[in-house]
Amino acid sequence: MVLGILRPLIVVPADLVDRLRADEVTMVLMNELAHVRRCDNLWLLLQRLIRAILFFHPAVWLCGRMLRRESEQACDDLVVCATAARKPTRGASPWSPKVRPTRTLHQGESPW
Repeated sequence: MVLGILRPLIVVPADLVDRLRADEVTMVLMNELAHVRRCDNLWLLLQRLIRAILFFHPAVWLCGRMLRRESEQACDDLVVCATAARKPTRGASPWSPKVRPTRTLHQGESPW
């Protein structure tokens, strides 16, 4: 979890290193650093301020949910693309069958 906007701080459980393998800890930290790099906390703060003002509008709630989901997906994609060339050190990770790197589309390029 990343706390703060101006001076972000990454907070992880104390026993994270004991529960996960070294490559999994690296991926978790890379994911959190991706959130810092993308300034996700700033965008989520802005979204929460707008939601506080327009709390009665259902589209604001829907957009907030979509923003959080897309933020997580974008950071996950960054980690997958950064680690795609690496081979797992010991067995496959539990989420490897579900997560595969995808081709990045450039502006104006069709997905088909």
